Amino acid sequence: MVVGLTNKIMKILGLDLSTVNTGWAIYDGEVCKYGSIPIESRLTFFEKVRYIIKEIDKVVKEHKPVELAIEDTYFGLNQQGFKVLTRLSGAVMYYWYLRKHKVCKFLLATQARKEIGLTGNATKAEVQVFIAKKFGYVTVKQAQKLENKIEDIRQEKIDGSLSANRAKYVLKKVSQEIGREYDLNDDQADAIAVAMAYYKIIMRR
Repeated sequence: MVVGLTNKIMKILGLDLSTVNTGWAIYDGEVCKYGSIPIESRLTFFEKVRYIIKEIDKVVKEHKPVELAIEDTYFGLNQQGFKVLTRLSGAVMYYWYLRKHKVCKFLLATQARKEIGLTGNATKAEVQVFIAKKFGYVTVKQAQKLENKIEDIRQEKIDGSLSANRAKYVLKKVSQEIGREYDLNDDQADAIAVAMAYYKIIMRR
C-alpha cells in the first residue's frame, strides 16, 4: 500500500470516462472497490456530465481517494467522439481540482497497460482477463480458457481465417461474456488498470 506523509493509506481513484458507461475503481495496492456509472442515452450532453460528476462525487465521499488517474482520450477516435470525451475529461478534472486542490493524472491506455505488465496494444478482453486473474475474480482454469479463446482469435486473424473487423467483433463478444460471467466489464477493468498504473508510478518516486 502507498502510505503518505500522514501515514494514511493512499487510495487512488481510477476512471475510464464515457458518456455511455463510466468505469471507476478504488486502488491502494489492492482493488478496494470498483463499479460502473451507466448513463441514460436520453440525457443531453451537459446533463450526462452533471450526472457523471454527481456519481463520481458519491464515490469520492465514500472512499476518500487522495489521487485521481483518468484514462486519457485516444486520438484515433472520430472527431465527435474525441470532442465529447475531452470535454467530459475537462469537467471531471475541474471537479477534482475544486474538491481536492490537486491536479489529476492522465494516462493513455497503452501507457497504463505497459505499466501493469501487459503489452500496450492489449485488447480490452485481455485487460479484463489479466485483472480478473490477478485479483482472483476467476480461477486459473477459467483464465486459461479465456486466454486460449483470445489467442485462437488472434491466430485466426493472422492466418486470414478472420478479417480484422470480424476479429474485432468476436473479441468484443468475448469482452461482453467476461463482463456477464465474472462481473468485470471492460470499463471497470480499464479503470482498475489506470489506477494500478498510477500507483506503480507513485511507488517509483
